[in-house]
Amino acid sequence: MLRPYQRTVTIHDASGNITSINLEVTYHNGYPEFTMSNEHGQWQDRISPKGDNQKKLLRIWHEYRLNGMHAGTPEQEEALKDRYGVWFTYEQNIEYLKLIGLYATEHEGRTYQYGSGWIRKDLPKNFIDTLEALCDNLDIEEDEHNANPITESMIDEEFFIEKAKELDITPEKLMAICLHCTITVEGIEHINNEQANNFCIEGQDYLVWTESEVNKAHLEYIENLVDECGIKVFSSVGKPRVTQDFDWSITVNAWEVYITASERGNSLASYDGNENEVRVNGETFYLYRR
Repeated sequence: MLRPYQRTVTIHDASGNITSINLEVTYHNGYPEFTMSNEHGQWQDRISPKGDNQKKLLRIWHEYRLNGMHAGTPEQEEALKDRYGVWFTYEQNIEYLKLIGLYATEHEGRTYQYGSGWIRKDLPKNFIDTLEALCDNLDIEEDEHNANPITESMIDEEFFIEKAKELDITPEKLMAICLHCTITVEGIEHINNEQANNFCIEGQDYLVWTESEVNKAHLEYIENLVDECGIKVFSSVGKPRVTQDFDWSITVNAWEVYITASERGNSLASYDGNENEVRVNGETFYLYRR
């Protein structure tokens, strides 16, 4: 009998995006059930697999995740296997199976239409050993990927200066990004400037500012918040006045609300509320994940 199992593996895919994937075998439903997800839930179809091991991981994700809740028979799912890695809706899978004559097939002595119930697919006896070996290989690949990180000494190297020019930011701001996110020499090519001070870094969105930029952004955020919802709620006291003090704290006078600069993370980091500081060449940069 398969033992309970739990493991997390982190990968960088072919697009440079990083994702941590949780794998688990439990007996919550009376049989060995395999669950698999990343931090966004079921985003396996947004992973561009790099190499055979990542492709094997995605195939296991598609083939065995929630193995007691399969929409298709083995024959139907075999026909859909070549579509793994590309997002298709349930309706599109039905149309495809109808096209190839497999929408209705024989299963356990009766005719079964794709999606009309749940079919259990038992895990192979060596499933956990296979999973463990695959994750070990993925860990090795991730260690190799991370073996050449960007260091502050590289700030004057030509490849680094050229990337800063491409992103239209200073080398110091780019270095702050690289140091906080532990970017490698290979991974620097996957940093994109989505819009002013908003960067996509290995598939994760960050706002990156200097001290003057972030205090201006924080003030604008509070002002917009007051304009959007405050006046409607507190119209009897007149339009609230928002001011910023010498220490970058913010006061909303009509409400007697005082917001310190230390609250910037709660305002600007929609992902986790954290403010991250990185100092490069005597200048401090602030990063907020969105």
